[in-house]
Amino acid sequence: MHAPERHTGDVGTESLIPKDEIVSSGTSSPHRLRILQGWLTAVSFSLLLAGTNLTTPLLPVYRAEIGFTPFMMSMSFVAYVSVLVVVLLLFSNRGVVRFSPLLVCVALILAAGSDVVLGTATTAGVLVGRALAGVAGGIGTGAVAALVVASLGARGRSVSATGNLIGAVLGTSFAQLCVALLGARAMYWTFLVHAIVCVCLVVVLASVLTLRSEENRRILTNRDLPPSNADRSVRAFHVRPFLGGCIAWSTISCAIVFLPSFFQSLGAPLLRAIGVLVLLVFCALGQIFSPRLYRFVPQASGSAASWVGISLLLIGGIFDNNTLSLLGFGLLGIGIGIKYRIGLLVLTLGAAPAEQSSLSSVYAATTYCVAATTVLVAGSMGESFGLDRFVPCLFLVLGLITVAFSPWAPKLSDSVETESLSP
Repeated sequence: MHAPERHTGDVGTESLIPKDEIVSSGTSSPHRLRILQGWLTAVSFSLLLAGTNLTTPLLPVYRAEIGFTPFMMSMSFVAYVSVLVVVLLLFSNRGVVRFSPLLVCVALILAAGSDVVLGTATTAGVLVGRALAGVAGGIGTGAVAALVVASLGARGRSVSATGNLIGAVLGTSFAQLCVALLGARAMYWTFLVHAIVCVCLVVVLASVLTLRSEENRRILTNRDLPPSNADRSVRAFHVRPFLGGCIAWSTISCAIVFLPSFFQSLGAPLLRAIGVLVLLVFCALGQIFSPRLYRFVPQASGSAASWVGISLLLIGGIFDNNTLSLLGFGLLGIGIGIKYRIGLLVLTLGAAPAEQSSLSSVYAATTYCVAATTVLVAGSMGESFGLDRFVPCLFLVLGLITVAFSPWAPKLSDSVETESLSP
């Protein structure tokens, strides 16, 4: 039996798509082109985020080959996030949404340029390349959110959360494979391959966007939309979605930056190699299967899975139990995925494309800003106390914060995900 569906108030999205492009003409060429645009745009966002995660498995390599310290590992993250946050806020204005087709293409080109700089495998190159990746991600996030909602309607509403994690999984997996096969040479070849894929995709995407230029212009510049429920959602839930997203993204950011080197220092090569990958895979799975999870535990918020995962991860590290640590990585990933997606969906409840673009950018900017600050402070403290002693304390604190916030965390029942519960 299906749980009762909630009316999401999704106004101004499907109503702007011509009737001959909706279900009744599912086999028509305009309909297929609209769907193709939606999925190509979503793939573009995942590719952008894949590029920003290519450095994750390379951090231990950077530490060995070019002398990265814990503080420099933090700075490689902060160089990306600080620029990302500024650009996200600059492009969160609703008036920018009409340029979304152009901005997505520009973002892919900048991502390829970032790869070229990162491929120099120098300390300055890594920092500058990460900053360029921040520009690409900041330009692309809102533009992708608007285009996907304009193309796919309510189904595309969570692309900024799901595409983020899918990109992280793909980028981390590919980079880890390159490290395993190429060793130190992965610092060069990993980015070259990603740059080539970005260039190929932008050619295909630009062609589709050109064919749909008139339709996109009409949808993205429509000024006569009825008021949506997005502002009501923000007022009703206050800052809870932002707090949940900040806790989730700070935790996953600290895990990505510090845990590979931490487990390497403990002499646990398996956890160094695949621990973060397991975290990201289960984070994406937690997002993808959230609608099904709602049927059984509508009050789930991801908090319980997060703090249990942190506990198992730390216990496994202390007692040299890889199985327990990997289970902890998995549970932590599920909790983070659910929590981060719920926050975005609650904020964008009923939003039209322009609102989706603006709210997605603000949500990403807020969560990344807090995460960057957390990582920078943690890196500075890790420099003073050493990774072996500091990392367990860091994740113990993150676990306690998660437990303290859990009674106020937004639940699955609060989110727009319940609009699409069919398998």
